[in-house]
Amino acid sequence: MEKPLILIVDDEDLLFKILTAKFGSDYRIEYKKSGKGALDYLRNNNEVSCILLDKNFKHIPRSELLGNNPEREGLVILKEIRSISNVPVIMITSYADPLSLVEALKMGADDYIEYEAIAVDISLLKHRIERTLKSTRYEEARLIDEFASLGVIGKSKKMIEVFKKVKSVAPLSVPVLITGSTGTGKELIARTIHKLSGRIGEFIPVNISAVPETLLESELLGYKRGAFTGATRDHPGYIRMAEGGTLFIDEIGDISPNIQAKLLRIMEDEEFIPVGGVKKEKVNTRFVFATNKNIERLVSEGKFREDLYYRVKVYSIHLPDLKERKEDILELVEYILTTRSSLVSNRTPCITREALQYLKNFDWPGNVRQLENVILRCLVDTNGIITLKDVVKALESKKDELFINVGNFKEGIISNYLSSHTLKEIEERAILETVKRAKGDLKKAAGMLGIALSTLYVKLNKIKGKQN
Repeated sequence: MEKPLILIVDDEDLLFKILTAKFGSDYRIEYKKSGKGALDYLRNNNEVSCILLDKNFKHIPRSELLGNNPEREGLVILKEIRSISNVPVIMITSYADPLSLVEALKMGADDYIEYEAIAVDISLLKHRIERTLKSTRYEEARLIDEFASLGVIGKSKKMIEVFKKVKSVAPLSVPVLITGSTGTGKELIARTIHKLSGRIGEFIPVNISAVPETLLESELLGYKRGAFTGATRDHPGYIRMAEGGTLFIDEIGDISPNIQAKLLRIMEDEEFIPVGGVKKEKVNTRFVFATNKNIERLVSEGKFREDLYYRVKVYSIHLPDLKERKEDILELVEYILTTRSSLVSNRTPCITREALQYLKNFDWPGNVRQLENVILRCLVDTNGIITLKDVVKALESKKDELFINVGNFKEGIISNYLSSHTLKEIEERAILETVKRAKGDLKKAAGMLGIALSTLYVKLNKIKGKQN
């Protein structure tokens, strides 16, 4: 296990030298002499375990200060640290100023100690550091266990930061933007936000790119009977279906300018008019968005409205690629084997040490989704014991083999399927098989497919029209 990383932010390096000399074998220690240097370091390093922050910065040029008063610079730095990180901070002061100490604690400092006390007994500082680390580790362990119970697996620093953000924003009603590469688990995090929100309505996921542009407005807003040809009854849209709950809009970067304008108006006014309707309806829906695109770049290119961007990104959570949190791979493999193996085998599976190490060293361009796919492929092809040979074979499997995992059951490996069927045909088969397995329960089938019920209605109507 790596030693805790302590970041010292002080305009003099004396404390850094003392701590390094006395406790260099117990901690990794970094030193920054200004707030700017400390903030830059924190933005590029998520391994910091504890920060020792001086309150007074008299020995650096005023041009390097973040604030205007050297004697309060530490408080200014603390405020900036709290805007980007939850790393525990111990304030260090030259003398006990009760008002400043109370202010520091209110601003997010976890503890404080005086230089005089350190000068008398340096072990007091180590005691404060250890006390802070112990408290932090306990809270992190609780977070890891809580999120594991919700199916979100991770113990890395980056995932713990994600957990903290989810816990902070879940009880609120503000919109959330989840960013990250394909396969990192954006919908899973969105579902977790909903579960922890206390909202009594449903979680409704919508993949914008899966809904034709011509249908998106009516699917989003719903429509009234007679609104257009074929509208023989009132139809609730995604927003109404998520009443009192959470509407998760995936691939938000793909929506057209027309839908962007309508979504902006809905979020600003908290009301909407269904297609073909005349009366405004109130919105009591929590919006969570996701994208694997750079929204800021889309805004600068004029492809995404800037005013909508600020509405969507009230609070953002970025999910790291799997290669950025390789320490989570072993736990993810164990979780997949425990929870998903029954889909493909009645045996209790196990995996060799060499196979595990190979999985850990692999870069996973497809992230967690690819890892799960590889494990399931291995389970299909083995007798319950996954070896290094099985893992390599699964990773090198031909692209003309498609593993269809519809909802919560195994459909199997279909060799040469892609070469003889279109993507539309594959989708139609998956939908019909799922409805069949759900015994006609369309709500259940929609859940198994991971799409909204209204989306399933649209797709089934298209399939039936094609068959007729």
